[in-house]
Amino acid sequence: MSNINDPIERKAFTKKEFCARYRICPTSVWYETKAGRLRPVKIGAKVLIPVAEAERWFAERTGQSV
Repeated sequence: MSNINDPIERKAFTKKEFCARYRICPTSVWYETKAGRLRPVKIGAKVLIPVAEAERWFAERTGQSV
């Protein structure tokens, strides 16, 4: 059972958070999405990038294993 004081585990990034974390511009996110290399999810009008997807994308770009 989790404690109320435990930090919340992040499950997804907003596009703005993703850009800040991986230091890329929103246009690059658009190109990566259109090329099929990044697969964000849309919930209503909100675009989110799941953490697992962000890590997979980064590992592929840098040649690291996940």
